[in-house]
Amino acid sequence: MSYKSILVHLDTSARAHPRLEMALQLAHRFHARLTGLFSTYVPPRHAFAVMAGTAEYYAEHARQRHEKAAALERLFHAELTRAKVDGQWIAADGYANDVVPPYARLADLIVLGQSDPTDPESLRRRTVRRAHRAVGGTARAAGTVRGHVARTGQAHTDRVGRQP
Repeated sequence: MSYKSILVHLDTSARAHPRLEMALQLAHRFHARLTGLFSTYVPPRHAFAVMAGTAEYYAEHARQRHEKAAALERLFHAELTRAKVDGQWIAADGYANDVVPPYARLADLIVLGQSDPTDPESLRRRTVRRAHRAVGGTARAAGTVRGHVARTGQAHTDRVGRQP
């Protein structure tokens, strides 16, 4: 089986770098175009609208988010060059639950993280379920590598060639 397009969700979690590395290896192996989709938690403004000091909190959170996104984008492009893989970077505004599913429909293979209750920046279970529904509910796990699952809309073999 061959993949022409791979989508990797990137965020500020501790597992973003290993997820990127796995996506790069797969893109290199299949000569696929890799899309890095950055989306991370954005605190809901309405939840704290009446609390004093929230304007500063939101401004600081936005500044940190933009700094982390810029650093991850530089890493993404450097790794594309190193791995000799064609790709693009998309920095989406919004929570991953809303942002990932529309892009998931356009990729042959999707690399997502898993929920991690010890990492507040990790992907939420709901995002994985919504991405699964976005590809018509036919996604099957390709295999778990260091706690990361690759999903696609077609049955396929995992990284070491075993059927799921």
